[in-house]
Amino acid sequence: MLTIIQQNKMYFASYFLIFVIVFIWQFQYEWLDAFFIFSNNRTPFGDVFFKLWTHLGEEYPFIIFTIFFLIIGEKYWAWQIAMGGLVVLSVSLGLKELFAVPRPAAVLESLGILSDINTVEGVTLLKGSTSFPSGHSAGGFCIWTLLAFRFLGNPVAQIACLITAVLVALSRVYLILHFPDDTLFGSAIGVAVAIVVHHFLQEKPIIGVNKTKVIAVHTVTPE
Repeated sequence: MLTIIQQNKMYFASYFLIFVIVFIWQFQYEWLDAFFIFSNNRTPFGDVFFKLWTHLGEEYPFIIFTIFFLIIGEKYWAWQIAMGGLVVLSVSLGLKELFAVPRPAAVLESLGILSDINTVEGVTLLKGSTSFPSGHSAGGFCIWTLLAFRFLGNPVAQIACLITAVLVALSRVYLILHFPDDTLFGSAIGVAVAIVVHHFLQEKPIIGVNKTKVIAVHTVTPE
């Protein structure tokens, strides 16, 4: 697994830097600050953008990319995406049941300040005990990390994948559906699942699946 991290060191260095910054931020500010910052600075563009972008952490990208890789004959990557989706979904659902943390809307309502927050039109605020971890953040970081592995040797594409995942996590706080730490640890879960799935399929290739992958204009065969 260390080989995977070494091969994609720019991606992981960038992710680790973002993780540390957000982690430290949580100790410098109250958890309410993030909600009020977004609440006081909403724009029509931001509302529409994050309502749409948040779907990139759901099951649809997993399904679309699995089918896409099957169509172009890259079964190795189709298996990675499909397996990653199943594993990250199972892990996130299991942890939600284990921790049973109330959603932000439920906590804000109990404090009597939910009405002080400017919500995003068309977004239903969930009030159950399924806040930790953020499933969208876990799913987003899982699939976009796997896709970053697919673009080994192409740092621009890898950073684009990372930014996509970061914006998925950010959307969950913007939409008042998760606390910052929900998304932070959700991202870690997604990255971990991506590494494990990628390592597993490298070590135990499936019969009939070609591991050769095309990256940019050259071919690389994973070790």
